Amino acid sequence: MIAREDENARSEAEARAAAMKIDADAEADRIRVIDQARADMERARIEVYAALPPTVLLALAAREFAAKLERIDNLTVTPDMLTGLMGQVRGLFNAPQIPEANR
Repeated sequence: MIAREDENARSEAEARAAAMKIDADAEADRIRVIDQARADMERARIEVYAALPPTVLLALAAREFAAKLERIDNLTVTPDMLTGLMGQVRGLFNAPQIPEANR
C-alpha cells in the first residue's frame, strides 16, 4: 500500500513537472515569436529610413529633437556650433541626389 502511494505521488510529481515544462516551452515560443516580430518591424523601419533622402532624415531628426525641447532646461549654442551645423544643412540641401539604381 505504501509503495503504491509512493508510486502515485511520484507519478503526480512527474505529471506536474511535465505540465510545467510544456507551459515553459509554450512561453518560450511565445516570447520568440514576439521578439522575431519586433526584429522584423525594426528591420522594415530601418529599410524605410535607408531609402529616404538626407533632407527628409534631417527633418525627421529635427522633429524628434523638437519633441524633446520641453524637457531641456538649458541649451547653449555657440556661433561656431551654429556655423558648422548650418554648413552641414546647406551641404545636405545642395548635395546631388543619388539615383535609386545606384544606391
